[in-house]
Amino acid sequence: MKKIITFSIVVIASAAIFASCSKTRTCTCTENGTTYTVSITSASKKTQQAVCASTTTTYGSTTSIRTCTLN
Repeated sequence: MKKIITFSIVVIASAAIFASCSKTRTCTCTENGTTYTVSITSASKKTQQAVCASTTTTYGSTTSIRTCTLN
């Protein structure tokens, strides 16, 4: 009986961890007055935050600012 309960707890905990790590989130960005949304799946929240980062890029004398938020 203890083995069944322990196995059940392990399965439930694994499912909870897996579900919390692979949520689909959206990244909404605005760049040069244009807003776009991208869905990010199959990644942990930390990785999704890294992908959905605000950036400033300079090409010669032109600077492009991208402001993003993870929802």
